[in-house]
Amino acid sequence: MGRETVWRQGCLLRPDQLQELGFITENRGRWGVVISHDCD
Repeated sequence: MGRETVWRQGCLLRPDQLQELGFITENRGRWGVVISHDCD
């Protein structure tokens, strides 16, 4: 995704965001957590 997003490690992604990103096909109340490696 790159640094142009507002999401950082530990951010919660709402069900509508997961759906928009293509991680889920229908909103069933699932949430996501951003897990990344910070190279700074």
